[in-house]
Amino acid sequence: MTMEASADRTEQTAEKLRLFPTAKAEDELDEARSRSPSRRLFCSSEIFLPWGGERPRRPELQMSAIIQSKAAQHYTNGKELMGKSQFGKALICFSRGVTLQPEQPHLHERRAEAFLQMCDFQSAAACYKRAWMLQAGACCARLAFVYYLQGQCLLDRALFLEALEAFSKAAEVKPGCRSYEVKSLVCLAAAGHHAECLERVNEWMLSDGPTSDLYILRARLLKLLNKTSQCHRDVTSALALNPRCPVAGALLQRLREAGEAARRRAEDDVLRGRLPDALLSIDRALQHCPQDARLHLFRGTLYRRMKDFTAAIEDLVQAMELLEEEVRGQQEVRGQKDGRGSVEEEEVRGQQDGRGSVEEEEVRGQQDGRGSVEEEEVRGQQDGRGSVEEEEVRGQQDGRGSVEEEVRFQLVLTYNDFAVQCFGRGLHAEATVLLNKAVEEEKGQAGLYLNRGDCFFQQGEWRFALADYQQAEEMMPPDDPAVRLRLAVLHNTLGSLCFQDGCFQEAADMFSKAVRYDPAAGRYYESRCKAFRKLLDLEGARRDLICTLILDPTNEELPPMLMDLFPGCSAADVLSGPTGRAVRAELTDAIRARSSPSDQQRLDLQKTTLAGEDLQTTVRNLLWVLRGDD
Repeated sequence: MTMEASADRTEQTAEKLRLFPTAKAEDELDEARSRSPSRRLFCSSEIFLPWGGERPRRPELQMSAIIQSKAAQHYTNGKELMGKSQFGKALICFSRGVTLQPEQPHLHERRAEAFLQMCDFQSAAACYKRAWMLQAGACCARLAFVYYLQGQCLLDRALFLEALEAFSKAAEVKPGCRSYEVKSLVCLAAAGHHAECLERVNEWMLSDGPTSDLYILRARLLKLLNKTSQCHRDVTSALALNPRCPVAGALLQRLREAGEAARRRAEDDVLRGRLPDALLSIDRALQHCPQDARLHLFRGTLYRRMKDFTAAIEDLVQAMELLEEEVRGQQEVRGQKDGRGSVEEEEVRGQQDGRGSVEEEEVRGQQDGRGSVEEEEVRGQQDGRGSVEEEEVRGQQDGRGSVEEEVRFQLVLTYNDFAVQCFGRGLHAEATVLLNKAVEEEKGQAGLYLNRGDCFFQQGEWRFALADYQQAEEMMPPDDPAVRLRLAVLHNTLGSLCFQDGCFQEAADMFSKAVRYDPAAGRYYESRCKAFRKLLDLEGARRDLICTLILDPTNEELPPMLMDLFPGCSAADVLSGPTGRAVRAELTDAIRARSSPSDQQRLDLQKTTLAGEDLQTTVRNLLWVLRGDD
């Protein structure tokens, strides 16, 4: 009952409210509340918002938008000031913009341009670098250019290392730009770091390939490093690529002038007898002109006179090779000219044939009218020009031929002198090899055969020695003691060998040849006397014994031989007898027929034996013909 009664009361109350004449709608009540004085006073407080109400919309007041707007305003103002050339104020505007938005690369670029207009390259580079870091590839060309300007200013102030650093940075920012690398090279060269410059140029030549400009650049660096021979090589290579290059031609001319001056100094030193100083001067000349065969000839001759035969041979062989290369080059040029000339002649002939015979008739008529005067003039000009050209060619060929002959002669002398030195040291095989080379170069020099025959003789090569001595005998004047005395020694040696082998007739023949070549040597008669005794030719043995008594009366082997061939007679009895007087007369005539002023040489050669000989004497004999300059 109670619950039903409460429900009825509630319905009645709601009915009364709906029927209340002053009742307001809910939205009107909310509007009334918003207009209340307390609401107007505390409108910004959320505690006075209506229950379930939304916050009213306000203008956008976000910080990022404000910063962006302000930075844009500074950027615009800065651009306007840059247009008015007020770079200081523009820089302030761009700096403010960068402060507000440091991640914007275009602000850094504008700020760098302002710095650049104020010639503050360091700050401009820093700004461009910041922009480049924010955006890869942005303004790299401008950054490299700023580094380049900075480096150029430092280079003008002679601050080479600082300029090098700037140019290096520019090359790093923009790799492959050869102008920046060249500027770095200029700074290195100005600072005196020529070796580093050379390394860079070598790298360029490996990467880009050789060019005439790179060859010239490297040649100049090599000249600064006093590597003149390599400098000459690069200049020659540059001219090979570009024959009309004026820089290379001028540099080559300077090298030649320096080499010629050094050569003249070397000649003066030689005339004064200062060979070591002359060698230093000719070395400098060859550094400037390493392809000059005449300079190699000069130095080779100096080395020979200073007894440095290995170096002399190297220089002289090099001179021969250079002369041969020169001849081959001229032949190639002539071949090219001949080929080009033949092609041009064929073309001219074809053109002339195509013109027909009408023009030929006209030309003939004109030529007949001109007469023979012009023909004579043309012939005279041609003959004069031809004679001049022929004389020039002949002069060049004669000069080259004379140099080639001198080189060949000096090379032969060097081989010979070197062989003499080896012979004096007992190196007979080495001396033979050197003399073989000398004979290959010059087959018309008898002294070489004599010297080689001496080497064969010392090695026991009797037949080869005999062949060389006989070859020299054919080439030398008759009865020349240099070869005659050697043949006598050799035949005596061969006779001794035959006698030891029991070939007494061959031994007697050899001893007879020895006596014929040198009738004043007493031991040859003694040896033949022994051979005749073995052959039972007592008459010949007695005559040879008498000759031995005349030429060598103190010989210890004479008494027993005298007792055997002339029993009961003394030496005086034998010599005073008719046979003795006849043999003395014959011997005197034979000696007079073979006499020569070279008695000392004859006596020295007589001392030569199978076991050995005085080597110094043999050396003097070897220098009989090719003595050299000593």
